[in-house]
Amino acid sequence: MGVAATIPAGAVGIDAFDDCAYRRGYSHPSLLKPLLDRSHKTLLHRTVATALSDHVLSLGFIAAALLSYRHWPPLVAALVHASALLVTARCQRGLENLAHEGSHYNWTRRRRLNDFLADGLVALPVASRVKSYRAGHALHHGRFGTSDDPDLQRYAVLALEAVDRSSARRFVVAVARRLPAYTASWWRSIGTAWHTAVGGALWHVCFVMVPVWLATGAEASIFVSGTWMASFVLVLPVLRLIAESNEHVYSEARTVFDATVSNLGICNRLVIHPHNDGFHTVHHLWPRVPHHQLAKLHAALLALDPDGYGRRLRYRTKLLQRPVALSGDLAGQARREDR
Repeated sequence: MGVAATIPAGAVGIDAFDDCAYRRGYSHPSLLKPLLDRSHKTLLHRTVATALSDHVLSLGFIAAALLSYRHWPPLVAALVHASALLVTARCQRGLENLAHEGSHYNWTRRRRLNDFLADGLVALPVASRVKSYRAGHALHHGRFGTSDDPDLQRYAVLALEAVDRSSARRFVVAVARRLPAYTASWWRSIGTAWHTAVGGALWHVCFVMVPVWLATGAEASIFVSGTWMASFVLVLPVLRLIAESNEHVYSEARTVFDATVSNLGICNRLVIHPHNDGFHTVHHLWPRVPHHQLAKLHAALLALDPDGYGRRLRYRTKLLQRPVALSGDLAGQARREDR
């Protein structure tokens, strides 16, 4: 029986929504305008450095795993290799988030340069193209909450709001049950075609396999490529599904602000939503604020608008937590937990 046939009662259904996009649902205080204007400034060197750090971190952990098999007991080496698989998938998720940044021209407002760098550094390594991703993602922002919204389509068909978070075991089962259908839906929604997949494979051959082969030999090249692909196929889809299921509560709201969840806390920021992707409410309010400015803008909103922003914000700080609205002492708690 497929996931679509087993949607729990009360789960979001696409038929429940009309063809009118959600209202924004938030107006910022005038005191925020100077910071907001500055926050839209792109810093290309910082985004490029962030992308390169993901590549270096991944290759560093894979190299450590390779060396561990040569010098340490098999069990220890296997644990190091498992860590490398998780870290590599997290880095791949980081690359996807930076490709998302490219879809908003948040690398640089020079559009051709933005797409060239985003494709070459982050999108092709994860079998994507910024232009194709942008086409579907623009509908998510521009037609939010309608039947044209690709994220709402996945939420409806896969019952992502109904993912059971009451225990770790139930959460794992809920994610595993949805994973095959979710993965197929993801690749369709970002418009990945055969030539994009071929381009991603060629990127990997040219910039990973051949350099590693020339530097250290065939064995290391095969190990590095195999570990990267294992993370890409087996682990990354899990992180991606969890991340997307965390981001919205369509069924409980009718504005973009109220239907969007900010995923704060250390685990979310480091693993599930790297590069400030967890500040999702701020992103939906101002999609052209680059990733390196989102945390600062979120903190300013909590300080300058504790009622209009702070008390209404839906957030979670832990993976199994249901999103809650900030209020009173919770606003201060969220600021402390997010540090």
